[in-house]
Amino acid sequence: MMNAAPRPGGTLDELANLAAQVSVAPAAIVVLEERLSWIPAGQTGCSPEFIETVLPVISRVAVSIHDWIELRDAQTQLPDGWRWLSCLPIRLPSGAVAGVIAVLDRSPRRLNSGQRAGLQTVARQVMVHLELRRQATDLATTTEQHRQTETRLRDNEAYFQSLVESLPQNIFRKDLNGRFTFVNGAFCRTVKRQKPTHRSHRLRSVSGRVVSPLRRG
Repeated sequence: MMNAAPRPGGTLDELANLAAQVSVAPAAIVVLEERLSWIPAGQTGCSPEFIETVLPVISRVAVSIHDWIELRDAQTQLPDGWRWLSCLPIRLPSGAVAGVIAVLDRSPRRLNSGQRAGLQTVARQVMVHLELRRQATDLATTTEQHRQTETRLRDNEAYFQSLVESLPQNIFRKDLNGRFTFVNGAFCRTVKRQKPTHRSHRLRSVSGRVVSPLRRG
């Protein structure tokens, strides 16, 4: 699914809270599939102990979920005092299930059509949030790769400069307009001039005459 499950908290907690409000339920959990495991990524109205107890039930439901699944009078499956669980799938654009939104209550009940529509909207918002996180991660990776490439390029240029400076041959580089873009120390010694401080000088401005890079003295 996504590259990695988001850390608990933040936006997904807020979306879990919205799911609870839409369904008029005291508790809601956003659970995401990650490497064949189901990870709680956002919650409201739940303690860590409660989530640990109810997660296996949600996981069993999530594995076989197609549209909606509701467990009514499920006090034998849920923690003490809880009797109702409803799960809605969070789907990728491909249709694959990326996770579920689970809402829980202490009394058995049914969701009405308006509540279901509201939860579907919340599920879409979860998917949008996950996609944005994925894009941000990809961008950060690309930016880091670009930074590493620039570092390697600078290192390579520094190595090249050091190499040509150490050679006894006259080495220079000019652009199409006859301006120097690089001269090495041997060349400057040959024409008896100091190395230019600017990147672009005409050849005659350095030596006063045309000097072949293959000629010494």
